[in-house]
Amino acid sequence: MPRNQGRKNVEKKSGIIAHTFWKTFDLDLLKRDIFIIVILSIITKLAVLFVTANIFHSFIDMYDTVIYFNYSVNVLHGMVPYVDFSVEYPQLFFIAALLPLIPAVIVQDGNAYVPAFRVLMSVFDIFTAVLVYFIAARLFDQKKAVISGVLYAAAFASAYFVITKYDAFPTFLLMLSIFLFIYGKELAGYFTSGIGFLVKWFPAIPLPYYLMFDLKNKKGKNEIIRAVAITAIGILIVFIPFLILNYNGFLDTYSRHVGRASEALSFVFYIDFILNNLAGFTRSFEAVSIFLMVILELLFIWYYWKYKKADHKTLCAFIFFSIFIFVLLNKVFSPQYMLWLTPFLALFLADSLQNILVFFISQIWLYLEFPLLFRGIYFTDTYYTGNGNVFISAPFIFFTIKFFILLLIFIIIFKKMENNFSVPGGAGR
Repeated sequence: MPRNQGRKNVEKKSGIIAHTFWKTFDLDLLKRDIFIIVILSIITKLAVLFVTANIFHSFIDMYDTVIYFNYSVNVLHGMVPYVDFSVEYPQLFFIAALLPLIPAVIVQDGNAYVPAFRVLMSVFDIFTAVLVYFIAARLFDQKKAVISGVLYAAAFASAYFVITKYDAFPTFLLMLSIFLFIYGKELAGYFTSGIGFLVKWFPAIPLPYYLMFDLKNKKGKNEIIRAVAITAIGILIVFIPFLILNYNGFLDTYSRHVGRASEALSFVFYIDFILNNLAGFTRSFEAVSIFLMVILELLFIWYYWKYKKADHKTLCAFIFFSIFIFVLLNKVFSPQYMLWLTPFLALFLADSLQNILVFFISQIWLYLEFPLLFRGIYFTDTYYTGNGNVFISAPFIFFTIKFFILLLIFIIIFKKMENNFSVPGGAGR
């Protein structure tokens, strides 16, 4: 078969799959569901702003937003990022940073940057909620889809980070990539994941799973090569100018995080704290945490390759597992990293009241961690408050419960994959 004809057949097949599935929607229910999800997402963010500041008398974090603003002002003044000044985020981060500067420039008031930024991130997050709905519909059915969409829209702790950090943007790209891939637009899924990598690292995690999914489903070799090549070219087009202009400045963005010491928010620090106080070991787990992360990521990739089924549910579950490992073994583990996981929790914990309760317990604990207990348990270098046994200090107990909740969620979803995902059939639902 000629190469072009083979590509046309694959594209035609993908189009048929997507078209046939769309016909299964009740369009009246679809409109109602999307309306509910969008309105609930907006209400949740407004409620979080109001309740945080006026009920709990806590604060709306501005630290990162100020950093974004300063970076953007540097660009406005003609400075080249990664060349004239260092930046801790990948290159396409500036999409999220520069867009809110437009209204501020128009009205000639820097104070307009913050509300513009919050609106922009909220828009990305609303789109993410809608994508969660459509992904759930593809994996399960329309009834479960609305539950998943509502869960994500009502995730109040995640909403706090939507309006204070830029992580809503890469999270949107991650879910958009998955949406495109499972709805038959595989090349677009690959490319969007690659673009997401240029915003923050974690949206690239699906790429090896996409590749294995296609190989397991015997997709044409030329189509796979084309998707990988286009994605790689897109990344290189962004990388190469900065590599040429300032090689060291470019690499600094991707190396500084690796060399950071673990912070008390992280599971890495938590394990080292236990080892230090029980056996006198100092930062022993930190020394191997990145190596362990790589090993576990490779094990999950290998396990997915050996897994008998190549359906979309299993694909999404393994993407979650890999992102979870990346978050858990990260030496920083800032609270907003949970925003990366929340779409998957909404997908896989929507099947029972018990699991929905676990979902909201995780949101409560995250919201307590930041911002409500920021000055009580949120430290960067210790759990010990100077009174009594180190293992009964409030910070240590708090983070013990937090990591228990996270590991419980992982176990629930992993068992779900083992017990429920091995259904008859190949790719798709």
